[in-house]
Amino acid sequence: MSYDSKRFPMLLVIAIVLAFVTGLAYTYFLSQNNLAVNKLSVIDREIADIKTQLDEAKTSTTSSAQTALNTLEVIKQSEIAWSNVIADIQKIIPLDLVDLKPMVEFSTYSGQSNGMLTFNGHTIPSSDIKLQLNSISQTISTFNASPVFGEAFVPSISISVDENDQTMLSFVFNVSYKKQSTSSSTDSANGTVPRK
Repeated sequence: MSYDSKRFPMLLVIAIVLAFVTGLAYTYFLSQNNLAVNKLSVIDREIADIKTQLDEAKTSTTSSAQTALNTLEVIKQSEIAWSNVIADIQKIIPLDLVDLKPMVEFSTYSGQSNGMLTFNGHTIPSSDIKLQLNSISQTISTFNASPVFGEAFVPSISISVDENDQTMLSFVFNVSYKKQSTSSSTDSANGTVPRK
């Protein structure tokens, strides 16, 4: 009987230790399980956020691409082909019927997308100032009579002398170009007109 009484407390202690260890293991397992569930829910939320952001990015990209295409179309419709403008200018400059040369030469131009053009020009060197003034006047008349150009005027004229002591009139020539699409843009284009 004394043997059994000694054996019973030992079994009780082992049972209590086993129950305690089992409780600890179960508690640890539950806490790890809860951590894993929490991590999975965080990952699920991140995946949902990424999917939402991806959908927004796709929508935004599509919208941006459409806006870019629309803007490009507006630019194409409103752009002026400056090579065509220069070709039209070269065709319309009045010629001296005796020498068959242009009465004036334009050395530079600047243009705006609304069709307003400004040229720096000069007359052919000569000793006859009246003839040169007439060349400028005839150029203004020719441009105003053209269906392509209009509103031509010369705001300034200056006199210079070349190396052969010939007088030359330099002038600024403003004109509007009619053959172009309307545009609200005020971008300017600059370049050099090829001389003949």
